[in-house]
Amino acid sequence: MPIRLEATDKKVVVICGIGLLLVAIVMSIMSPASDDSMGPPTSYSTKSSGAKAAFLLLQELGRDVRRWTESPAALPEDATNYTLILAEPSRKITDKEKEALNKFVQNGGRVLVTGYLEKGIFGDKTIIPGDFTMLSWRKYPALIPAEITRSAPEIEMAERWVFISANAGEAMYGEGVYRSVVVRYTFSKGEIVWWSSPTPLANAGLLRPGNLELFLNSAGSRSILWDEYFHSSDLTAWTAMKNTPLGWAMLQTFLIITAVLLTYSRRQGPIIAPLGESRLSPLEFVDNLGQLYQRARATPVTIDVAMQRFHLQTVRKLGLEPNASREQIVAAFIARTNLDANEVSGTLAACESARFDPSLPEREALELVKKLQSYTAEFNRSYARKEKA
Repeated sequence: MPIRLEATDKKVVVICGIGLLLVAIVMSIMSPASDDSMGPPTSYSTKSSGAKAAFLLLQELGRDVRRWTESPAALPEDATNYTLILAEPSRKITDKEKEALNKFVQNGGRVLVTGYLEKGIFGDKTIIPGDFTMLSWRKYPALIPAEITRSAPEIEMAERWVFISANAGEAMYGEGVYRSVVVRYTFSKGEIVWWSSPTPLANAGLLRPGNLELFLNSAGSRSILWDEYFHSSDLTAWTAMKNTPLGWAMLQTFLIITAVLLTYSRRQGPIIAPLGESRLSPLEFVDNLGQLYQRARATPVTIDVAMQRFHLQTVRKLGLEPNASREQIVAAFIARTNLDANEVSGTLAACESARFDPSLPEREALELVKKLQSYTAEFNRSYARKEKA
């Protein structure tokens, strides 16, 4: 059945549509242009700052390379034949993770790490911010002949951090030992190769003069573990969506649906009167009747009512006359049930005398009524079994 919109409803729909269109136009104008050059240097990324080309190159060269997506605690115990590439971790490294990384190096592993060195990881080294401008690629000459500088007398790098500790290791590239961008130093049984930034192994920087040689020399001839744990372990649905228009679109859709439900359902839904408690409910009648009995001190009346109910439900089914004596009732009653004759006879005698006793205590009257009800229930069960048989 199609929904018929009135004139006022049509105006609301048109106004909402125009408002939504204006919001979309403003968002498209104010939203920043997408920049494919930005992003972490992950081996999955094909952006300019990504490192997929370097990872695929290692595979094509026949090198033993694989992505490492587990916690550092799962790194190999015997690390003498492994190189771990930490290409600018995108989140803070915890103390337990630092301990595991240090243990990897102490067991003979090599780590190629780029960017900022957090305190407590691979020793305490002194680095300071460099030129953070992404486009500030500069050429740096090799400072000493070494394995890392072999076939690469000069490299190009976007400087982000600089190493200023003269005695902390061997400065490979830079403007001197007090301003180095590539440094190699030993740490227990292992060694660290530090770069100022990951740009030499990025897709945009791998083919610049000297960068490919620097990357291969820094990785060495060992098996390579390319860390992706610190790039993806903190990725959630929100972090993946927050920089896209999808969040705004979902919010606008939610507001529109809410507005429609609030405006349409309240007018078109059925009108239901609120339920109120009836003053004639059975429980209220029982409470009022009980209060009347209590105020009138009509305890014998309750016994009389219980006796009449007992006669209606049992004497007639026993086939006795309405004026049958107590002995006749007890004899016929006991023949149908397993109750004690003396107990039943005593209860009926007490009830007959209580019907005319205005000073009967309420507690005694309650006990007599309970006994009559239990006798009636036992008789009904016995009578039902006999009828089925």
